Amino acid sequence: MHHRTDVLFLLAVLAGCLYVGEAWAVSVPVPDFSFEDSVLTPGGVPYSPSYWRAPFSDGAGAGTYAPISPVYGNQDGDNLGFLFVNGDPGFAALFQDAARIEEGTYTLTVGVGHEPDAEPTSASFIINFESTGFGGGTVLMGENEFVVGTVDSSTLTDISASVEIEAGSPEIGRALRPVLLELGPDAGSNPLDPRAGYFMDNVRLDFTPVVGPTVSLPVGQPSFEPETWYNPFNGGANAGEYRPVSPVFPNQEGDQLGYITLREVGGFGALFQDATTIAGPGTYTLTVGVGHEPGFEPTSGPLNLNFEAISPDGNVTLLGETTFAVGSANSTTLTDLSASVTILDGQPDIGSLLRLVLVADGEDPGTSGGPDPRATYLFDNVRLDFVSSAAGLAGDYNDNGFIDAADYTAWRDALTAGATELTNDSTPGTVDESDFLYWRDHFGEALGSGGGSGSAASVPEPSSILLLMAGVLSCWFTACRRSC
Repeated sequence: MHHRTDVLFLLAVLAGCLYVGEAWAVSVPVPDFSFEDSVLTPGGVPYSPSYWRAPFSDGAGAGTYAPISPVYGNQDGDNLGFLFVNGDPGFAALFQDAARIEEGTYTLTVGVGHEPDAEPTSASFIINFESTGFGGGTVLMGENEFVVGTVDSSTLTDISASVEIEAGSPEIGRALRPVLLELGPDAGSNPLDPRAGYFMDNVRLDFTPVVGPTVSLPVGQPSFEPETWYNPFNGGANAGEYRPVSPVFPNQEGDQLGYITLREVGGFGALFQDATTIAGPGTYTLTVGVGHEPGFEPTSGPLNLNFEAISPDGNVTLLGETTFAVGSANSTTLTDLSASVTILDGQPDIGSLLRLVLVADGEDPGTSGGPDPRATYLFDNVRLDFVSSAAGLAGDYNDNGFIDAADYTAWRDALTAGATELTNDSTPGTVDESDFLYWRDHFGEALGSGGGSGSAASVPEPSSILLLMAGVLSCWFTACRRSC
């Protein structure tokens, strides 16, 4: 070797000391991979508010959307929540499990407006409070009606409703569920578009304990902006994330877990997120730590790990589904389950969003029996890896998409073994010093960068170089002592 004085070569020596092997998959970050979006309620009880969900109803609609331009001068962010009904009987609702119930008074405030050109004429805006949770059904604790005329279509008007929780209430410890509701029929003010709509924004929840000052509580999606994990609503099953009183599994990551619960009435439960943009041809592998909730183990409802592509115009394409039969996981530990999907070169889904879906389906009362028959899957530590199958980058000897320090290791091992070729060989048919020189001269280039210095992510920052150099000198001096 005649290049030990080169900084890049010293980095390569470090890579030799920290050998990482030949196979290489790029890890794709998964937001909220351990379902740790937790908060503390005033009494110090951990709780994770969910996002807004919409129960299905005929002849009406509810959800969130981003209009092309702001509707109101005082809206917060790009998105609004919406409710609408039409001339037929029906209802529209949005709800979320927002806090763990304690003794005291909860007050919900919502910015509400009529949808311009679809103003209600008779349908009131309603705020209800319910309690819900694993240990029983849903209980209505309070309802508040705001008649037409309370708000208008030119601005968002704050309206508030409260519910008082008395000492000894059986709802203490369960989840507080605010419900935003509109009941039809109401064809609205525009005969060309017969519906009556409300828009919502900037939701706030305050809690006044029996003793002490009023405090603000976090609200999931307070401005109806997109969140990470979503749960499509459906009857008979549910899904979300929660924080058990104590860890359920010895190998769980953090305090919280995701869950999907099935019941004997049937239906499906799902969690999904749009994790990344499909960058090119290759294979995506999703790995999830899965367990059964002790005492509520599934008996018949399998778990699926699905991949979907979401095109820029919103069309959804199922790319792949993998079914794991009951018994693939257990209630004593989290078991890693993996599923893969391959994207082909030229596939039209390249450039679309890759949606990860955890879904269970079926009628399954589980093993629990008693007053709460259900079957619950628990999740943690979600990972997503990608192995590109695009044409390689010369000098990228470990085929990870970058010419970096680890490629020296691949070249050194091939040279030591007397190999005659390398992955992405810069001089096919030989493995010699010319391959090292090519690597040195192209260090930092990235696949698709068109040559040059590559992406910023592939080049170490100055502070990183200093740390690497410290390790280099240690490895180099050790090697010198052994050879002297």
